Amino acid sequence: MKRLLLFVLLSISLNTAFPQMMVVYGIRNNGKEMPNDSIVIYTMKESLRITKPMLKKEQQYIDFKSGQTIQFLENSENGYFAFRKTYETKFHEIAHDYSEILGYPCMKTTLNIRSNKVEVFYTDMAENYGAPLLYLAEIPGLVLKVIRNDSYEIYAKKIINSEGFINEALIPTSNITELSEGEFQQKLIESRYKTFEIFRNENLNFNNDHLSDFTKDVIRTAKGSVVIKKVNLPNLTENTIVIAEVTVRSNGDAYDRTGSVFAIPITGMRNFIEAFKEGIDALPKYKNDNEGIVLTEDYEPPLELIRFMTSFGTGSFGKDIKIGGLEWKDSIVYRLDITDISLRG
Repeated sequence: MKRLLLFVLLSISLNTAFPQMMVVYGIRNNGKEMPNDSIVIYTMKESLRITKPMLKKEQQYIDFKSGQTIQFLENSENGYFAFRKTYETKFHEIAHDYSEILGYPCMKTTLNIRSNKVEVFYTDMAENYGAPLLYLAEIPGLVLKVIRNDSYEIYAKKIINSEGFINEALIPTSNITELSEGEFQQKLIESRYKTFEIFRNENLNFNNDHLSDFTKDVIRTAKGSVVIKKVNLPNLTENTIVIAEVTVRSNGDAYDRTGSVFAIPITGMRNFIEAFKEGIDALPKYKNDNEGIVLTEDYEPPLELIRFMTSFGTGSFGKDIKIGGLEWKDSIVYRLDITDISLRG
């Protein structure tokens, strides 16, 4: 009797010696391994952290005690913006598919999430709960494989139990600013971009008496109808997305006019600046008619990024016209993906 009791206690001790767990997941897309894409989770009884290469400023946690998923975003004050969402553990219908993954017997359930079929393989025999995706926090077990629409697969490659992972899953508790879901998503999207503001509130209008001053930081030229500014932008990589944006507001002009956002490369060759300084005839001609539009041995033409039409008096005349149920726009925003143009330039 004493031997049996000792054996039972020893088994319990072995199973709970390392309450912290790390699970490494691989990813396949249409059967092709994605070697540069992976997910690692650190999980213990109280909480879990999801880490991915793409999560540079964001941290994702599941708080099992409060029943919440938590997203943190680093801010400029050495703290975090946070969004918390309550979830409930749900016992979904189990399919008759009992696969074994990394030695754990698994159950399979199928979810429908935003018109996507998501097959989830999980075990309730592991020491801790956990999942590689926040929206699977409701699954009552450790998720070891996820298949979305029969083509995209996240699968557990390795499980390590160690007491050394305890700090990896601890949820931050200080210097936190709580946000709503909408506010957090806005901050999250903004964090993925670096914004370079070139101009702000520049007034463009034709003035026959205007004289250009090329010594200023912002140069108004072409009788006041063009503004130019020299800027240095970082080198681009193939994974960079470049968005150009211009906001247009009327200051009293009721007519529609053509506008253009363009870049003048500074490479040591002659460029379009000469036209503003010396006149359009200073530029090389194409077929003796069109000036400054073709690359030559010593001249590089400007690169147009956005062409647009100014809107009819937006921001000026609307405030004088009242119509029930209609709110006039204060300005018009033109936004365009110029990645291909930027990389080529």
